[in-house]
Amino acid sequence: MQSTRIDPNLKALIVIIGLDDIWDGTHPLAHHFLTTLPNRTLVRHAKTPTEALRYLNSTTRPYAIVVSDGAVLRSEHGTFMPKLVHYARDGGTVIFDGAFAQRVGPTQLRAMFLEDWRLPWRAHEESIAETALNTFTNSNAKGKEGRIDTKGLSGKYMTCANWIKDVVLEDALHVDARVAAQLAAGKRRDKKGWRPPRGETYKTPYAFTVMGRGRMGYVGDVLYDQRSVKLIAAMCLYPGSRAHRPLGTGVPPPGPVEHKGPVEDVRRPHEFGVTLRCLQRETVKARKRRLAEKTKDEANVLFREGAWLQAAQLYRASAVITAPEPTYMSNLAAALLKLELWKLAEGATSRALLHDPKHIKALYRRALARKELGLIDDAKSDISRLLAIEPDNVPALAEQQILQRLQTTSTPEGASSPPAAPGRGSGKRPARARQTEAEDRAIEIEYPSDTDDYEHEGNGISCRLHNRAPHGCKYGAARCMFRHAPDWKSVRDDIGRNVCVYWLVGTCGKAATGTCLYAHDGAYLPHAGGWWTDTGRLDRLRAEFDAAARASPLDLGAGRVKESILAEALIPASFMQDAWVYADFTSRPGAGREEEDQRGSSDDSDSGSEMGEDERTAMEAYEYEIRAMRLFEMVAHETELSMEEKELVLKSGLEQLRFGL
Repeated sequence: MQSTRIDPNLKALIVIIGLDDIWDGTHPLAHHFLTTLPNRTLVRHAKTPTEALRYLNSTTRPYAIVVSDGAVLRSEHGTFMPKLVHYARDGGTVIFDGAFAQRVGPTQLRAMFLEDWRLPWRAHEESIAETALNTFTNSNAKGKEGRIDTKGLSGKYMTCANWIKDVVLEDALHVDARVAAQLAAGKRRDKKGWRPPRGETYKTPYAFTVMGRGRMGYVGDVLYDQRSVKLIAAMCLYPGSRAHRPLGTGVPPPGPVEHKGPVEDVRRPHEFGVTLRCLQRETVKARKRRLAEKTKDEANVLFREGAWLQAAQLYRASAVITAPEPTYMSNLAAALLKLELWKLAEGATSRALLHDPKHIKALYRRALARKELGLIDDAKSDISRLLAIEPDNVPALAEQQILQRLQTTSTPEGASSPPAAPGRGSGKRPARARQTEAEDRAIEIEYPSDTDDYEHEGNGISCRLHNRAPHGCKYGAARCMFRHAPDWKSVRDDIGRNVCVYWLVGTCGKAATGTCLYAHDGAYLPHAGGWWTDTGRLDRLRAEFDAAARASPLDLGAGRVKESILAEALIPASFMQDAWVYADFTSRPGAGREEEDQRGSSDDSDSGSEMGEDERTAMEAYEYEIRAMRLFEMVAHETELSMEEKELVLKSGLEQLRFGL
């Protein structure tokens, strides 16, 4: 993402996300900007998920995003928080205001800080106390870019707020007035150069920390008065485009890049690496799959006994253990339908259909879930897709008639849907219809890796040597300060490199200069099943974004802004962001054993193992992996052989291992 800071002659775009729409009129923060900074800011209030995603996925990024309610933490909005974190790490500013703090419980707040933002902050208490501006915060330090402009902010006042604790002093904008007095006394006593002990934590109602290249703030004031609104405005418009050094407890921004100079994008001698990685991946996948199949079989027994809740939990475990394979997801949806968790069932079936668009049971169960959610047209579309595959499917035919009756009763008498116009003017040929979701290709299933490289996040900046150098990063995951794991802007290939997403869709601005941190080589990417190969889907997503942008155009003071969708927004969301992964299945009335409905019964035809592999074969595969790894380590540490000789030795050794087994 380019810098979020824009031309000073243009207005700063501030987006307020309030999905619950708790404000009848103008949001207090929007009112403040409109009355005090009308020529400097453009405020947009996103009240629906579609509106919020439109700003998060746009190449014209907001100056700041203010989250004004707790709806972003609900299971049905599971993709919002990862996108907010990505936006902040990439240079934006995210602020959780008093309305958010008032509507989120301590447990949820703690989980959000720790799991999403990697911060040790915890909820303390809601109390009324006198606070004072912290003169030791790095955000206030003179001469440091990114400090908040404190002019016009109250230095000391009483506040009613939800306080948080375990915040280092550098991140606390305000502290208790008594603590501030003690800090000031210590500074006066020791005069120049005195600072409190580094690493001590405090409680505060207002925090502001570095998050990658951007910032994340918290305002706990529950009264939403002018003082807290002014503080939020100061956070939104802090000077300086990016933080240049690690401050406080936030994720450190990039330091000086050590891997400088052009790196030739030369193919490595990959064949052995591909073979070994595939061997490791398939062996680990087989081991996980055996456990997942055993868990699924147990869930099938519970399902047939009517223990929907326990079955759903085990079906979910099966999918998380290995990957969201369509069979696991369809079975999970069947249990969720029994539990009347319609939204989660829709999400599970949508994940199954992403990887198998013609999965009959997933289409049927998504139609049932959508019917209960009142999405009659979408449910009819799923049934139509199913009948196009199996015209004689009796349950689907019956459901089609039910949906038709529901649609007839819900449509006012005499009303009808207007026919779609064939073109923009009479006599013109109709435009070619864009690809629909039903026509999307199957996306390859995401199988998480267990390698050290895959889990090495480093300082958050992708390692150029790992991705582009002929022999990879010489430091390895154990010693390299840079990131080897894939991120939002890359796709992992078969030899562990991270391939540039922007290059895949043809928009990388650094392709000509060769300065991109990511690999620009698709030789070891899957050519069938990769999302980037489905041009019809990409065109559809671009068209949907363009329609949303046209419906709410941006004018920052120099005419309408030209927007396009971010390349990373085209990547299908990871299944780990789906609501069913973390949702509490017990949060519904009557969870437990219920009378079985044969219409949504479990996949009995899928209950058998698909492994086709006995214990002896599994043990042989495991022994082969261990011996291959030992061979690889032995040859890698051999200093007297050239790379070509090492490759020959490894190929010969692997053939002998296979023959021996």
